[in-house]
Amino acid sequence: ITITTQPASTTVCEGSSVTFTVASTGTVSSYQWYRNDVVLAGATSSSYNVLAFSSNNGDKYKVMILGPCGNVQSSEATLTVNLKPVIMTSPANATKCIGEGHSFSVVATNVGTYQWQKNGVNIAGATGSGYFIPTLTAADAGLYSVVIKGAGTCTSETVVSANAILTVNQPIT
Repeated sequence: ITITTQPASTTVCEGSSVTFTVASTGTVSSYQWYRNDVVLAGATSSSYNVLAFSSNNGDKYKVMILGPCGNVQSSEATLTVNLKPVIMTSPANATKCIGEGHSFSVVATNVGTYQWQKNGVNIAGATGSGYFIPTLTAADAGLYSVVIKGAGTCTSETVVSANAILTVNQPIT
């Protein structure tokens, strides 16, 4: 038996399905897949499908090909799992006066990019974990949120924070 295509290491987003495959020449009796050198029960074909979760980040997969004239083991393929973004702390509501400054912030993990929004519309240049308004006007009152896209292979994964209400009061004159 000669392996012509080895299982390939891959990087995927959490929750994605991954298929490891092997191709060979010669007479094959059976296949046996392993994860981290432990037999995977029932994994006895030329491919093995796994759902990617944080718990199997870094796992190594290989297959033993059994034949009547000997066995051959594939190289190991590593599964790297990029986690989806998660918001730990959303921006908070605030009540301020005209002329004051205010800073919104978000705490998130597995972040690729940030985009702050006011009333559901992107704020140009507001692409950090915080957004600062140095001098508030009445027009700054509204709902503020942040759209977070995932990192690596998870750029299509997005989460949106809860809206933070910014109330801007007029000073007494």
